[in-house]
Amino acid sequence: MKRVRCSALVCITSICLSFVFLTQSGLAAEKYPTRPIEIVCAFQPGGAADMTNRVWAKYLEKYLGVSLMLVNKPGGGGVIGVTYLAKGSPDGYRIANFSDHMLTAIILGNATYTLDDLRIVAQVNLIANTVAVRGDAPWKTYQEFVEYAKKNPGVKYGHQGLGSSAHLRMENLNRVAQLKMVGVPFKGDGETVPALLGKHVPVAVIGAGAAKPQADAGKLRILFSFEPPEDVGLDSSIPYFSAVYGKSTPDIDIPTYLVVPKKTPEHIVQILKKAAEKMAKDPDFIKENQKWFMRVNYIDGEVASKQLIPAKINRLRALYKEVGMLK
Repeated sequence: MKRVRCSALVCITSICLSFVFLTQSGLAAEKYPTRPIEIVCAFQPGGAADMTNRVWAKYLEKYLGVSLMLVNKPGGGGVIGVTYLAKGSPDGYRIANFSDHMLTAIILGNATYTLDDLRIVAQVNLIANTVAVRGDAPWKTYQEFVEYAKKNPGVKYGHQGLGSSAHLRMENLNRVAQLKMVGVPFKGDGETVPALLGKHVPVAVIGAGAAKPQADAGKLRILFSFEPPEDVGLDSSIPYFSAVYGKSTPDIDIPTYLVVPKKTPEHIVQILKKAAEKMAKDPDFIKENQKWFMRVNYIDGEVASKQLIPAKINRLRALYKEVGMLK
């Protein structure tokens, strides 16, 4: 009889201890974040990616309740920045704002990480790109430039790095417009804009946020937008991709993703996801995106990972083959 009572007591004690442990674990799981968080950008300060990172940091601080520290890790077309995140501790204190550059190195075979090292928390917005020339350039319109480029194969254009999303956008435009421009790589808009202003290249693909202030100052002229200009705060008279080449003609859009290391605990991922979703719905965040010539386009990370990214990889791989970057 004593044995039965003793066994029952042991069982009850075990259950109580388990309950206490689970309760404490649950409470501990909720204690995030408690200190500043790094948010990584894979490109230099001053470009569209860096601007996106700064806007994100401002609003994620609002919904996470801690400071976000801006960390720029440029180089390798984004490889250095992605690797820095992937190899970091999966504790939620190193997150990143990445775009399709994280896919490029994988497709080309020069990545030091795989998609299995990363987890997409959410897609948040789209970065707008423009085709710009110097303010004193002879081409007043996009059509004038296209006619010149067709008559003069080999025109050099600046872009943000070999295999970057902007580079691929311009190569896709090369194909669609039947041009034979030659790309010259730089490290993000922070280098591309000075190269264009310094006459190292006659034309460049530049993030709208980096191009517009220079255009307002008369230093650059925006000839073309890849997005509908009114959607991203540009002059509605600027010709844009789908209007010129048709809605059925594929473009290479540039989404931004909130990314964490793969093994980041689920409760942390969910906290970050809720913060990103609130940020994307914040009227002030939407206005600030328009101010910096970006468009909010929130998509859950699971949908992006399982549907959008596999399709994007196939499109990018086909384009790489077409432009001779992949056999």
